Amino acid sequence: MHQLRLKSLLLGWLLLLVQVSVAADRFPILREQVVALLHLENSGPALVMPYAFSRVSAPKLRVVGKDGEASNLRLRIGCQPTADCLPFFAVVQFHSAEEGRRFAEAIICATPTLASRNSVLVRPGELAHLEMRISERVTVRIDVRCMQAGKLDEMIRARDEQTRKLYCARVLGSGKLRASL
Repeated sequence: MHQLRLKSLLLGWLLLLVQVSVAADRFPILREQVVALLHLENSGPALVMPYAFSRVSAPKLRVVGKDGEASNLRLRIGCQPTADCLPFFAVVQFHSAEEGRRFAEAIICATPTLASRNSVLVRPGELAHLEMRISERVTVRIDVRCMQAGKLDEMIRARDEQTRKLYCARVLGSGKLRASL
């Protein structure tokens, strides 16, 4: 009986030591950091966010994505660089749908990745540069004609004008594609 108590006491101390060592490299992401990122006022919309943790004490946050209707906007927030924390969702609840729409437009304009993600970067018939990585040191770049419209990170078809070969490529930017062999 005495040994059982001693074992459970030792196990309890061991678990406490493990929790302390794990918690030492995790810092909570504070609500105030997200409020500052989104430029929210104290009397403005309500912010609902989960407990989120970072590897650094004051991570640089950015809005990665958005969805939801105008009165309840769900924003995906991540760290820059991405290795500092896992992305998390924060919900901003507005008093009116019009206020939510204005806020969503401002967030999209202020976040270049969201603006380009929602806009078409390549159109059918346009010329684009296709990059194919053959090995670690060899990359081939060719001019292709886009067969489909595409937004950031979408897969589209593109045709090499000289060989008439069809490629399936990912949109990287305006007039920039990447394909794999």
